[in-house]
Amino acid sequence: MQNGVVPGGGVQTDDNQVIIFWGIGTFKAPGATTVTCKIEPVANPPAPPSGSEVRGNVYNITCAANPGSIAVSASTFHLTMRLPPGTTNDIRYYDGHSWHILTTLFAPGGDPYASADAPGFGLYAAMARNGAATTNSPIS
Repeated sequence: MQNGVVPGGGVQTDDNQVIIFWGIGTFKAPGATTVTCKIEPVANPPAPPSGSEVRGNVYNITCAANPGSIAVSASTFHLTMRLPPGTTNDIRYYDGHSWHILTTLFAPGGDPYASADAPGFGLYAAMARNGAATTNSPIS
């Protein structure tokens, strides 16, 4: 950290299922010397919205400043998720009350990745409409 601002960087899960990266000034924590970010699967996530199904894991993205418990604020950062086989319609963000559809970009040529601009720390999941194919169908 320099002057309470995290320089650009990135974090990913050990299995490369989720990757986040950000530019200079995306994360701020006045008085902190370091920030540690975690991406962890959620054992008991909130239910998806009516008419939708979660594809793969729901992930919790958090960042904590050190020393102490200095609050970290964040502007939009980039999120990329590796999608399981089958149809996925979008990436969604849970704000603690409800799921929100994010503008989702899909990699071309059937690559199993999608990305979105993440609005902050919290829960993220790839979702599809109920009844969408779960195997042997192209990512749409």
